[in-house]
Amino acid sequence: MIFCLCALALAQTGADAVSARRLRADLEFLCSNALEGRASLSRSADVAALYIAAEFQRAGLKPAAGNTFLQQFPLVAYAPDPPGARLTLRRHGKTAELHRGTDFRGGFWRAMTINAPVVFVGYGITAPEYEYDDYSGVDARGKDCADLRS
Repeated sequence: MIFCLCALALAQTGADAVSARRLRADLEFLCSNALEGRASLSRSADVAALYIAAEFQRAGLKPAAGNTFLQQFPLVAYAPDPPGARLTLRRHGKTAELHRGTDFRGGFWRAMTINAPVVFVGYGITAPEYEYDDYSGVDARGKDCADLRS
């Protein structure tokens, strides 16, 4: 973003020549509460991109590729549903349901079922210098290791 503003400021000519006042005005708009942080895939990000493109055009710059300063590219969004996020563990007919935020961190972008042997090994720490090993007495070969405390 700063690179774009500096390039824009350096490209200005005449009455709009490089000035701290002009650069400050651009920064104040692009960093304003109205643009809500310019998060990817938000309306405010689109407004910021269009603003910069318009300023480039007004400054007489030419697009590097094609006839637009805006380059299209795919972007995928993940919208978590924290209240609905859960992890269900089933073992020998028993079920335990864990909830995001209290029982586990992270999220999943889609529902899935995984059938795999799992073994609990604390934090999975092996520290011989402290005579500590979460794997001591546990056969973890061929199994996924889970830490459900974090």
